[in-house]
Amino acid sequence: MHSVLDDPTTVAMLLDELMAAGAADQVAVLLARNPATQVAFALSPSEAFAQYSPLTLVRSLKKANADSQVPALLERLPGAARFYAFTQASEHPEQFQYGREPDGSAAIPWTWDDLW
Repeated sequence: MHSVLDDPTTVAMLLDELMAAGAADQVAVLLARNPATQVAFALSPSEAFAQYSPLTLVRSLKKANADSQVPALLERLPGAARFYAFTQASEHPEQFQYGREPDGSAAIPWTWDDLW
């Protein structure tokens, strides 16, 4: 059976349930579909919840020892208006306190006076 892997929370819940059930083969099949590159980050009416949805998937991927998929998911977050989730899932969220440059590096410190 095939399922659409477009909702990060649903994928995280499925992954967690499969692991809890000891369904290692099914976990492997799900991870082989590379959910980190398949999930969508559509804007939703509940933006507060939408920000945490990718974090749930990051945690589930780490629990499933799918650490190789985490960077692919994290790289997609800033461009999908999920910068908060990106910083929270980063190993050092404080490095992005001033934002992120287009090349992915942390922005240098700035003040409001720098904008004028």
